[in-house]
Amino acid sequence: MRYTVGITSWCWPGFSSAAMPAIRKAGFDTLQTEVGDWEDGLPLSGKDLQSEYADSAAEAGLRLLPVAVNTVCRHPFTAGLDTPEGAIALKALDVGIEAAAAMNAEGITVPNFGMNKILDPAGLENTVLALRHACEYARELGVNVYTENLLSAAGLAQLFADCPFPNLYLLFDSHNYILHGLDCAVDVLRTWHDRTGSHLHMKAGTQAHSGPLAGRDGPEEEILAFLAEKDYAGSVVLENDYQNPPLFSEDCRFMRDDILFVRRCMDKA
Repeated sequence: MRYTVGITSWCWPGFSSAAMPAIRKAGFDTLQTEVGDWEDGLPLSGKDLQSEYADSAAEAGLRLLPVAVNTVCRHPFTAGLDTPEGAIALKALDVGIEAAAAMNAEGITVPNFGMNKILDPAGLENTVLALRHACEYARELGVNVYTENLLSAAGLAQLFADCPFPNLYLLFDSHNYILHGLDCAVDVLRTWHDRTGSHLHMKAGTQAHSGPLAGRDGPEEEILAFLAEKDYAGSVVLENDYQNPPLFSEDCRFMRDDILFVRRCMDKA
């Protein structure tokens, strides 16, 4: 199997570049960082931090995945790109693209959650405009853009038709649909697995707190079995909250359990 297992920086307790050797030792192959909050000046816009992350990851043997622009969940573009919040979102996207190019991190991820959730046709239209903006700039710098949203398989077909850039991919998340009362995760993956690119997210639990991947009634095993069937070559990125109870542990045992679950399911085939 060619797949790898990764983790997001916002799920690792007290993340910093100094934690990268421990992340590798815990059993992870890849790492996804984020551009940071607008209120903090989008920290990953700094060249020194970009170099620090890239060098530390290389020394630890971790591959850097696309940079997450999570700040758009608080500074949305869905209400309009010409609004003050929309201008912040566009700036954050540009900074993420530049950071990804500098760090050889392949691209950015653009979430439509929180205040940036797609709620109506106008929100979808503004999402398309924002993604077009990102894809055009990203193409100039040789990186990709990943859209993370709650659209159905048919909705994604329309999104990709309206934003027909070859560097636009889907960031599939195994649990986001369930968290929002939707039952289409497996259908979305089966329909668009060839558009998932380098990575996807895997997590479990409720809106209140994360839960272990094993021993649940969710679609995790079916999703991983499908990926194994397709000989998935990307990274299964854990997005459980290991910083707080109930999954926080000094010895990383809950992370290790989730890694083992992924590998056990993927290696069955």
